[in-house]
Amino acid sequence: MADLPVAVVHADESCLGNGQEGSNPGGAGALIEVRSGGRIARRDLYISAPATTNNRMALAGAIAVFALLSRKGKRLRVVYVSDSEYLIKGMREWVPAWERRGWRRKAG
Repeated sequence: MADLPVAVVHADESCLGNGQEGSNPGGAGALIEVRSGGRIARRDLYISAPATTNNRMALAGAIAVFALLSRKGKRLRVVYVSDSEYLIKGMREWVPAWERRGWRRKAG
């Protein structure tokens, strides 16, 4: 895995009026840097939604980043930098636990 190109992703999201009732617009953005052979290729990515939440935008942003990276057809090591506790816990704790339980909740 050490020989794989590295994609470093710096991501953030926002939602105006998050947690309040109504139509709350939001967006997510990412700076993607793919480092390989001493070169760095940079790409910006952004998405928006007319009615959303911070957590939805964090997930939608990550999905958009990984969809873009997977279209390249190369194996990459990805370093994903985010301040979203929801996204980080999902990637580091919840998904591995769901996988161990056969994608079932604790209650079954």
